[in-house]
Amino acid sequence: MTYSGWDGIDFGKIYDFPPEISNGKGTGSIKGYLDAGWDKEDVLNFLSACWQNYYEMDAYQEFFRIPGAPQFLNSLDIHINNALLGTETPAAALAATEIEWNKILDTFGRDGLKIYYQQMVNYGQEPPKYMK
Repeated sequence: MTYSGWDGIDFGKIYDFPPEISNGKGTGSIKGYLDAGWDKEDVLNFLSACWQNYYEMDAYQEFFRIPGAPQFLNSLDIHINNALLGTETPAAALAATEIEWNKILDTFGRDGLKIYYQQMVNYGQEPPKYMK
């Protein structure tokens, strides 16, 4: 369990999940959670749900670690919510997001962001062992 430091409380790394809830792929332990006062069943249910969301979904929104990430995600969040609320049609929400993302790309520089994104997702490299 990561208490503080670079990761803060941003769990989700392979070492945050114990093998028993990660199909044997995680390298973590629940000891830190138990030491912090968590109920064993609660922590196993919590981590299992997180594992499924991070590693067993058909689609996953990658955690953006690039310049402009807050602007991209804010735009996406606003228009997804508008579509869900019915204040924009899904097509209008998608079109508005495209317009805003193109502005963000132009602001931060398309070529540079492409490199940052490729580095972020390890493009052209071997996938992490838990993805094999």
